[in-house]
This record gives sequence, structure tokens and C-alpha cells, in this order.
Amino acid sequence: MKITLTIDAAEAHILTEALDSHIYWQLSDELYRRDGYVDDPGSDDPDNAAAITEAELLTNKINAASDHAKAAAHKPKAKARGRKVA
Repeated sequence: MKITLTIDAAEAHILTEALDSHIYWQLSDELYRRDGYVDDPGSDDPDNAAAITEAELLTNKINAASDHAKAAAHKPKAKARGRKVA
């Protein structure tokens, strides 16, 4: 099942920050935490390691959609073609 959700760039940023925090504080083992980063595999628990991968993929998906929307917003509009009629 797919869900369509419309959010702005600030909300996308909040979601990616929340996913990052979830990975760091809930899913990763302390052994793999380093200065705000999580080294691979992130956890010795296979379920948590898989959840980390899924959360990272979702973060990448949100960032890609946000980047695409930003690029589209800054894309110059196409010039009208054809002849000017008096």
C-alpha cells in the first residue's frame, strides 16, 4: 500500500532528523556510535541492523524528493514559442 503525503522542505528536514535520531538512539548499539555517526552494521541484532538500513533508505528517499522539488522550483520557465500576432 502506498501513501501520498504532501510536505514542505522544512517538514522533510524534521522527518530526516527524526529518523537519524531514531537510528542513533533506539536502533544502534552503543559500540557502533561515534561522534553522532553510526558505523556499519550499527547493531549486532540482525533485526535492528535491518531496521537501520530501512530507515537510511527512507531518509535517502525523503532527501531525494526534497532535492527534486527544490530543483523544480528553481527551474526557469520555458519561453513561449511561435509568432507574435498583432
